[in-house]
Amino acid sequence: MAAKENIKLTHVAYRGGSAALVDVLAGHVKVGMLSWSTIVQHVQAGTLIPLAVTSAERLPYAPTLPTLKELWRTDFTASTWFSLSGPPGMPQEVVELINREVAKATPEVKRQLEDATIVPQTMTTAEFKAFIGRETERWTPLIKRITSEKAQ
Repeated sequence: MAAKENIKLTHVAYRGGSAALVDVLAGHVKVGMLSWSTIVQHVQAGTLIPLAVTSAERLPYAPTLPTLKELWRTDFTASTWFSLSGPPGMPQEVVELINREVAKATPEVKRQLEDATIVPQTMTTAEFKAFIGRETERWTPLIKRITSEKAQ
């Protein structure tokens, strides 16, 4: 995003969101890109001001917070996602059975995910493989460029 928008930012690699959050709250860094679940308590307490979200759409649990796309007319989007995965060689029928059962999650489980600021989205195994392919295709050039710049 910084390169595309010609914004000078210095990337600071943290071992996790909590360490980055501490430095943002202490003023050691001026801005950070952190997951909503990492910052939500500080936003609610008023100790941290969210500027925008990187998702393609506004978040259901923060509907007044604009997206970067809305603010800068940029096509940059990024979301944190999680998957339920198994070991290589897992029988396809087992994979499909687990996938079907997870897709049937009770409203209580979905509510718990949403309470944890996770927007549940079920995919078939084929849809998930396609998603992983798109993510890999999308982020690989950036990662290669950044690592080659750091090597220089």
